[in-house]
Amino acid sequence: LQKKRIVICPRGSFSNFTLNNKLVFIKSLWLYFISPMIYTVDWQASSFLEKKDILKRFPKARVSVINDGVDYNSFQNAPQLNSNDLINRFTEKNYNIVSAVFFSMGRLHKIKRFDILIDAFNLYIKNNQHAKLLIAGGNDGVKKDLIRQIDALNLSDSVFLIGEVSFEDKKLILNNCDLFTLASDFESFGIVIAEALSCGLPVVVSNKTQWKDIERNNCGIFTDNDQYSFSKAFDKVLEMKFTDDKIKQYVRSNYDWDVIIKKFTNLLKDK
Repeated sequence: LQKKRIVICPRGSFSNFTLNNKLVFIKSLWLYFISPMIYTVDWQASSFLEKKDILKRFPKARVSVINDGVDYNSFQNAPQLNSNDLINRFTEKNYNIVSAVFFSMGRLHKIKRFDILIDAFNLYIKNNQHAKLLIAGGNDGVKKDLIRQIDALNLSDSVFLIGEVSFEDKKLILNNCDLFTLASDFESFGIVIAEALSCGLPVVVSNKTQWKDIERNNCGIFTDNDQYSFSKAFDKVLEMKFTDDKIKQYVRSNYDWDVIIKKFTNLLKDK
């Protein structure tokens, strides 16, 4: 293409989930058009997981891992709410005691495994009955199943599906809840995890995500993706000592857009 530098960002297109999902032919069609230059372009992977997926298909491809970025500053200076007011704002319910607020977010799709979180939370609240779990996200196929699960476990006063939220509401929740958690079976990156960390919030996330270094950086727990492991992590994480400033610094040093832009600039200069 007129000797122009080409960088391709596949955005999860090579994951097993994507390639085995519906409309595989359409999703893979673009490979046909770029096949003549597979090994001459530069590939940008959003995580080490995506790099592995690219190299599995194209072993000799040039792949650079440049994570997605987050606007760190935009998550600072949120209004402060206590746990009771936070729950009331998003559920319109009042409780005398709210001991902790857990938050998760993503489209209500089977790959996000909110069913695991709900089962794990059901185990957790047996000894922490005043804790609450908020799950934000639009329906993508499993909302009715999750509602049935919540009802069957008698969790209607403990787990709440609050639908899609605006940026300002997301920022408000992340700055006032006690924990962010995500049990996805696959995430090429998981931007909401970086957003939670931008607020100084500890996280409990699935080992199917790319966030394997959060424990080493004292930002949360990286756990097996099953209800018992998540429940144990919930018990453990709230007893651990986290420092808001250190969690925020981890994000600023690694995922703020200023850092990511420099990595892209260096990639384009390196020829």
